Amino acid sequence: MIPFVLPNIMAIAEGCSMVEFEELFFPHLVPVFVLEEPVQIMSIFLLKFEVLLTRTPKAKLQEHIYPILFRSLRSTSHQLQLQVGCAGCLRREQQEQCCRYQPRSAVQFV
Repeated sequence: MIPFVLPNIMAIAEGCSMVEFEELFFPHLVPVFVLEEPVQIMSIFLLKFEVLLTRTPKAKLQEHIYPILFRSLRSTSHQLQLQVGCAGCLRREQQEQCCRYQPRSAVQFV
């Protein structure tokens, strides 16, 4: 059920201030941050990584947000590994230019 509601939650979180996100959203998302299955959960977080980075308090980034990247790198899902590679290109318009998915799951940076 989480993969179906999480995109809407993250869309609402985009419109919130940092204080609103910290008080209203973050405490409820913490248990979801640790989930590895289904992989769509981590995929959604990676797609909205800019929101997580800009709204999460700096003190909690290392404890809750960065581990999402590490778990995604360990994943056997090539889609997640590609998204982690593109996480450095936080703007959506840059992601398409940054990474190209190769059939052999190799990521090529431009």
